Amino acid sequence: MKHLRLILLVVCLARIGLAQQKPVPDIKYTTLRVITAGTKATFVFCGDRLDFISAKMEKPTITVKLVSIKPSEGDFKRFGSQQVTLEVEAMKECKPDNYSLVLIHKDGVKATTNLAVLDAVEGILPVKRPISESTKAMPLTGSSWLVLDSLAGGNADYFRFEGRAGEKWEMKVLAGRVGSSADVVLRVRNSHRIALAMSAGLQKRDRKLAFTCPKDGAYTLELSDMDLRGGKEFSYGLWGRRLP
Repeated sequence: MKHLRLILLVVCLARIGLAQQKPVPDIKYTTLRVITAGTKATFVFCGDRLDFISAKMEKPTITVKLVSIKPSEGDFKRFGSQQVTLEVEAMKECKPDNYSLVLIHKDGVKATTNLAVLDAVEGILPVKRPISESTKAMPLTGSSWLVLDSLAGGNADYFRFEGRAGEKWEMKVLAGRVGSSADVVLRVRNSHRIALAMSAGLQKRDRKLAFTCPKDGAYTLELSDMDLRGGKEFSYGLWGRRLP
């Protein structure tokens, strides 16, 4: 009888603990959390139990506003029942770095994720597909640029830029650490499709390349997933600039 009472007591305490346990927000998908200094951007979070009441950033040079929480729509439905929209603004003086974004749930639970701020660029270039063949590579114009897009299944994306002999370029791809499922491989090829440089590695790290043009001409950037996967969740931010 004593053992039975002990078992019943343990069961009752366990039930009380479960009843008092606060729901944990389950974020299953976010749009790519990348912004350049001096701009505004909108980010979407999808999942379940996302009843947030506010959001905040760790730095005063970045502001964030909770715009809406609603039932998931369209393709977002496959990532959960709720869709949250945030508006973020990075001031011009905001230094390029990773910053913590904190979402506060109505039950007091906090969900923390990271946001990447990049140096300002001349332009955020819209993608005009198809760009999944090297002969249809998208031109990258100007001395600095940012492209935000997602990989299509089984295909690489191609971009083209013009370089002069001795020019130095700095390039970066953000993906896995800012909300993407992509494990990116970045290559630079010459006009004969010969690979001149490559960056790959751990999925949660950025891909970085420092490239010096060996001669005048057009160069192609080839961006793909390690396992040739694709879809909305295989997003990336391709950032680059010509060094002085």
